[in-house]
Amino acid sequence: MKKKIKYLIYDFHNEKVIRNLVNLDECKTLEFRQWIGSKKKYIFFIKFMILNFLNFKLMKIVFFDGFLVAYVCSKIQKYKPKIVLTTTDNDIRFYKLKKYFSNHSKFIAIQNGVRSKFHDIFDNPLILKDKHLAADYYFSFGSNLKKIINKYIKVKVIPSGSIMNNMIKINCMKSKLNTTKILYLSSFRAKKSDEIFDKSLAGHKIYWKDFIKDEKKLLKLLGNYCLKYNLSLDIAGTNTKIHNIEKQFFRGILTNVKWNFCSRVSKFSNYELLDKYEIIVNCCSTLGYEALGRDKKVAFFSREISPYNDWRFGWPEKYFSKGIFYSNAVTQIEVNRIMNNLKNMKKRTWKLILIREKNKNMIYDFQNKIIKKYL
Repeated sequence: MKKKIKYLIYDFHNEKVIRNLVNLDECKTLEFRQWIGSKKKYIFFIKFMILNFLNFKLMKIVFFDGFLVAYVCSKIQKYKPKIVLTTTDNDIRFYKLKKYFSNHSKFIAIQNGVRSKFHDIFDNPLILKDKHLAADYYFSFGSNLKKIINKYIKVKVIPSGSIMNNMIKINCMKSKLNTTKILYLSSFRAKKSDEIFDKSLAGHKIYWKDFIKDEKKLLKLLGNYCLKYNLSLDIAGTNTKIHNIEKQFFRGILTNVKWNFCSRVSKFSNYELLDKYEIIVNCCSTLGYEALGRDKKVAFFSREISPYNDWRFGWPEKYFSKGIFYSNAVTQIEVNRIMNNLKNMKKRTWKLILIREKNKNMIYDFQNKIIKKYL
């Protein structure tokens, strides 16, 4: 007997976070990530084809949109959900589903991370060929992505912030706010220097040693600044499992300044850490934008390695190459300028900047009230 459900989660990535938004008893998750990239996919494909050989509609979907889209469509047919939702918002296959169920289910994508062109949805050649990509709602960090998303995907874009960031209440620690320390947000990955960090669909390769080059340079310059102004530096770890390896990486870079490593102990611990500092520095990471959403003074520095010049603050919005709190150049002059701007800036001035930049890049909606209205 076919079981009807209200919510079908496309991909188990951030499943636990999504399940905080909906009724668990009315929810089902499609877990295909663990086998789609392995040899098991051939077994699943053969089994699927045998079981559905006489289903003309599914065979047609396999031919035009591929096996995974057909597989998900078969599950939508089975469970008949009212809403299909995902945080894998940069998977182009999700936007191929709505045309087959436009009158039966709503399709909702929730932005999960900072988007760019390099090795992201906007770098996929299929996005230019398929004129029928669609969803009902796309919940974005801010308004910046609206134009480029609507250029390729028919969907209503609604700024709602980061669902994870929105789950943690901002702790206004005015009396305990740390003004003698700078918090740097790590982008560490456990990779060898000559290992490929990322590869675009157009064929561009970026090696780990090149990706991390700007970050290493920035850390040394930031160390010089802290030394000059008698400040100490804290590093917010990014990995919840390999703390010692990540700490060792920074030990090899920060040789000229007093610093401390703050291990990431859970999926949400870094959000609570952000609230303890006055000034935060990063290389345009998702957590950096989330800190901006939490009203923190944040310094953004770009990475020069991308061939599309898209790993910079505010992409795809066209900003000047440098501003009050961001810069595309990682130099000592720029580090000193931005850090002094933030250090000496009055709270009232920063609030005026936030009004504009939060709407564009990362709003804060405690308890995800905006998204919940549509669920």
